[in-house]
Amino acid sequence: MPFKVFLFFEIAFSAFWIGVLFLLFPHRDFFQLFFLALMFANGVQHVIWASVVKQYVPGLITALLHVMISLIFYFTVLL
Repeated sequence: MPFKVFLFFEIAFSAFWIGVLFLLFPHRDFFQLFFLALMFANGVQHVIWASVVKQYVPGLITALLHVMISLIFYFTVLL
């Protein structure tokens, strides 16, 4: 994937979720829970990927943070 495409996707993705975080609109809670599930799944996927190839893969450090943040948010806010 060309860097420009990757950069555009990252900016658009981040802008969308920042909007979900700060703007009030119908079904906002659903989007926040969906993002939480995406963050958790992405983190788990990176950990599994690293264990399969048995070496560091890009995103592994942030993946562990995503899993921890998802679990903390789930057990402190949602329960």
